[in-house]
Amino acid sequence: MRAYREPRTSNVYEREVIDRLRDEGFRVQKRGWPDLIAWRDGEIRLVEVKPCRRCRKLTPAQQTVADVLETAGLHVELDGGLCDWCSGEVQSVGEGG
Repeated sequence: MRAYREPRTSNVYEREVIDRLRDEGFRVQKRGWPDLIAWRDGEIRLVEVKPCRRCRKLTPAQQTVADVLETAGLHVELDGGLCDWCSGEVQSVGEGG
C-alpha cells in the first residue's frame, strides 16, 4: 500500500470529522475514489475510467483507494471505454491485480 497523506481541507466541518476519525485510529482518504459505482441485483462494480492505455497509470491516491477497497473485498476495475487504443478492455487495479 502507498504512503498515507492526511487529507487537506479548508472546510472546518470536514476537518473536525477527519480529526475525530484520526483520533479513533482511522486513516481518512478524500481523493482517489473510483469514477463510477454501478449496481444491480446485489452486484456492485467500482470502475476507474482511463480512456487510453498511455493514460492507464493510477495516481498514488487512486492506487491507495483501490488497494483499501480490494482489502475490504471490493474489486475495482479499470475500463478504457470506447478508446481506440483500449477497445473497451477491462482490467483489475487492486493489490493482486
